[in-house]
Amino acid sequence: LDGPPEIHDSRRRLANGRGTFATVLENVRGALGILNVSVRINVDRSNMAALDGLFDVFAARGLGGKLRFYFGQVQPYGDACADIGSVCLSTEEYSAVILDLQKRARKKGLAAPVRYPSAHVFGYCAADRLSGFVVAPSGALFKCYSEIGSDLRHSVGSVLQSDLETY
Repeated sequence: LDGPPEIHDSRRRLANGRGTFATVLENVRGALGILNVSVRINVDRSNMAALDGLFDVFAARGLGGKLRFYFGQVQPYGDACADIGSVCLSTEEYSAVILDLQKRARKKGLAAPVRYPSAHVFGYCAADRLSGFVVAPSGALFKCYSEIGSDLRHSVGSVLQSDLETY
């Protein structure tokens, strides 16, 4: 997630222009108790101040203590993200920001987010775990979030169909 609904939906829209926040959150809620779900919250200069709004949404939906989440440093990986460098935090800035975000999340009654760095069981990248995947909006499964939006030949499956050739 990229922040509360208004920020996330401005960044992650469907082809028809509609936002994806509500769908993502409902899918996560539906998977809780069935799968081990961890939500990455992307952090950069343009959304870090608004993340309390995301914590409020989590708390209001009864996800405190249930939803595992962690913070991810937005970085300009690859050609698709080359234009975002100006909003990226340096590693030093990011380190200070996530400490503050962890405190803010706890004050909202949320389970303590995973600390970074840490030897926790689900890894920071889906590629770290045999059973870890990133789900693209199309339902395609990838081992790395930086591959979302890339050629489907990099996909390792789909949550929607068993045959990658058909979508």
